[in-house]
Amino acid sequence: MNNLSEKYDNRFSNLGTLTSRLSVNVWHQFMAHKCLQQASSLAFNTLLCLVPLSAVALFLLKTFGAVEDGNSPLIAALRDNFLPRYGAEEIVSELSGFANRNLRGLGVGGFLLFLLVSTMLFMSVEQHFNDIWGSRRRLPVMQAFQKYAVFYTLLSIGPLLIWLFFSTATNWVFAHVFPWMLVYCLFFLMYIAMPNTTVKWNAALLGTFIAGTLFQIARLAFGSYLELVWKNYSDIYGALAMLIILAIWTYTTWVLILLGAEVSNAFQHLGHQGVARGKLGYGSNGYLNSSGVIALFLIVAARFSKGEGACTTEQVALC
Repeated sequence: MNNLSEKYDNRFSNLGTLTSRLSVNVWHQFMAHKCLQQASSLAFNTLLCLVPLSAVALFLLKTFGAVEDGNSPLIAALRDNFLPRYGAEEIVSELSGFANRNLRGLGVGGFLLFLLVSTMLFMSVEQHFNDIWGSRRRLPVMQAFQKYAVFYTLLSIGPLLIWLFFSTATNWVFAHVFPWMLVYCLFFLMYIAMPNTTVKWNAALLGTFIAGTLFQIARLAFGSYLELVWKNYSDIYGALAMLIILAIWTYTTWVLILLGAEVSNAFQHLGHQGVARGKLGYGSNGYLNSSGVIALFLIVAARFSKGEGACTTEQVALC
């Protein structure tokens, strides 16, 4: 009985040690990669993409009869599951108004603008994810083309497919669980497919679980906060209050997405001793990633203290 108790105590102790080391590594990498600053640039690109994306999505939905007089199960689902609980009605109303006003002028020029801003957003997200994973590998032309093609396909017809589901879903439990699962699936696809390197599914799942859960908590908390301060925002910013709130929420979302990417990266490179071994790749500033350099110095110091001699090339490659 005592042996069994000691066995489980050791397991919980090891789990606690790994969790604490993983948390420390995630925090250091999150700050080293300047994720707070990177999230601001991604939020800016997302806001630029929102209006043309909304216009294209609304055009497709109206073409297939999915939207009538601004009412749609899809719009209601996106409003209730991807935006803060309080203020979501106003945000959706403003975006729908912008999209409706731009439908007539969409044409070739509007579609090209949509391609431009969505490409900027995609390239920005891809660059930040590659910086986190320390990947400098360039994809072959055909593979890159396929990646972009899938991205544009999902971006264009994704809303239509979601509408088809919500318009046919009759089970109350499934209709309410699916939006949560959709968030987790979107995060998982980003973590597994965006970096130009191999991401293990268990690492992507861990990052997805943490980021997705924090996203749902933040959505509820931000909605409760807006319920308290909405009047103050309206008095100070007037008509711009909605844009300010949308910008803050978009920024918060990208912070959580980048945090999940850091969790996936740190977990995948968690060494046998619980030390995260980051890639020695280059960041966007052209310098070596500090986390990989520190990991290499830790390995050298450990071997020196044990009198084991110089590191092998295989050990350096693990950093």
